[in-house]
Amino acid sequence: MNKKLRYEQVASDQRQLKNFLPPQELDLYFIARCGTLAASSHNTQPWFFQIQQNAIKIIPDYTRRCPIVDPDDSHLYKSLGCAAENMVYAASASGYATEIIFNGRENAASLTFKKSSNLSVDDSLFDAIFERQSTHSHFEARFISNIDMEWLVKHSQGLRVQAVFLQDKQKITMIADLVAQGDMIQLKDYGFRQELIKWIRYNPLMALKTGDGLSTLSMQKPSLPAWLAKLLLPFVLSGKSQAKTDRDLILQSPMVGAIFVDEENPQNWFEAGRLYERIALAGTARKIRNSPINQPIEVRLLRPLLQTAVAHGKGTPTMLFRMGYAGLMPYSLRRPWMSVIK
Repeated sequence: MNKKLRYEQVASDQRQLKNFLPPQELDLYFIARCGTLAASSHNTQPWFFQIQQNAIKIIPDYTRRCPIVDPDDSHLYKSLGCAAENMVYAASASGYATEIIFNGRENAASLTFKKSSNLSVDDSLFDAIFERQSTHSHFEARFISNIDMEWLVKHSQGLRVQAVFLQDKQKITMIADLVAQGDMIQLKDYGFRQELIKWIRYNPLMALKTGDGLSTLSMQKPSLPAWLAKLLLPFVLSGKSQAKTDRDLILQSPMVGAIFVDEENPQNWFEAGRLYERIALAGTARKIRNSPINQPIEVRLLRPLLQTAVAHGKGTPTMLFRMGYAGLMPYSLRRPWMSVIK
């Protein structure tokens, strides 16, 4: 089996978990494994899961932080929130409700599971855990239907952070321009470029060895031998080229989503991650894909312009993503699940 087929087989196998769900039983290892399939910035998977009695504690793994693009670790805590939200739906599939407590002293979250006969969680969101992906593809040239829009809005409620969905072309154009500006600024920064390169997996073999990072397969980029990629990437990574690519992708997207927090702190970032994952799962259930476009948030001087572009009076934007209908792209890989279990 060649390396590309092996990569695709491993990615597929990692998403067959739902076939092994024990009915009406609490399997904490199964729930934690579902957490590993969550979204994370640069696919860094910056988490540990500590198994306790009827509970799982999510602990940040600071060795996997990205201090240049994410100096306050906001993306890291959002990633933890994404993992927690996956676990909520995994537990509900066995009939267990989840109580989540975020410990601000430790910046960790405890999830406690209790049997419940009164769950109102839609099983389609559990199924979506195994299909969800962040995509670099173009979206279909059609608007989000009214019924799907109502579905997304319904599933964006109930947390301490807020989501706004933007379909106005003028606002989307303003956001696309800001993302392009962010690309230009970031890719002129030597430190940013080196940090990004650190997480790029140039070929299937490299991705299989690490089980993390940004695979060229999932990014629709050609695979290269590692030695050649290390020589070429510092010269090939172009702000101008990336700005054009991202701007075009956003302009043809039917909708952009934004998540707002009242205050920038780890707990709110954690909640923002939960909400993003919830929206991503709800979208996946309707074949609506998404892709983060956080450059105007990561580049601090662009944040006031983004606030104006989204024109939302409450809070500060902390996540930005485009949404639309699309087929599936190659999946990113995950590390062996036992390596993140404490």
